[in-house]
Amino acid sequence: MQDQIYDCTVIGGGAGGLSAGIYLQRFLLNSLILEKGKGRSVWIQNLTNYLGTAPETPAHKILKQGKEHYLSLNGNYLNGFAEEVFDEGEYFRIKVKTNKKQAEYREIKSKYLIAASGIIDLLPEMDNMRNVYDYAGYNLHVCMVCDGYEMKDKICGLFVNSDERIETALALKWFTSKIIVFTNNSFAISLERQAKLEKHNFKL
Repeated sequence: MQDQIYDCTVIGGGAGGLSAGIYLQRFLLNSLILEKGKGRSVWIQNLTNYLGTAPETPAHKILKQGKEHYLSLNGNYLNGFAEEVFDEGEYFRIKVKTNKKQAEYREIKSKYLIAASGIIDLLPEMDNMRNVYDYAGYNLHVCMVCDGYEMKDKICGLFVNSDERIETALALKWFTSKIIVFTNNSFAISLERQAKLEKHNFKL
């Protein structure tokens, strides 16, 4: 891998990265997908809004199928974390960490880069985080846009970590009026937002 220059390297092997990789290979280009592992797709357990799949489909099944499709097109795949990227003019040089326990490094060269590294969810800190992952996608959701519908007419607990985030409750009202906002006493709530919560009878 270190002796060649790829046409394009995709940083991230989730749904977006795999889709990009598949199309790169279909355009007869030589691509590489770098995947660090443990992205949010791994622990979302049922997809209720992904076109063409049954509502109970776990996200890791979609990723497995996508990876198999990509590899069937002769794509290159490496489990590793892109630590640094250097612009060398004719190509990018990517410093990749490939072993989490005993760090091993290699350098990848690529004419182009696609950043498909996704998003990082700020989950509520709990003593047993395994418990959080077990419920993710069933009755614990992290995206109101994707999963607000799952709260339709239900009692919903909304965890927020700043005064500004309380506004999310007002958007969530589209789906349910039974909202309890949890702050864990981690910040001060402005009088303006307290008034908004009281106006809509949201519990705090």
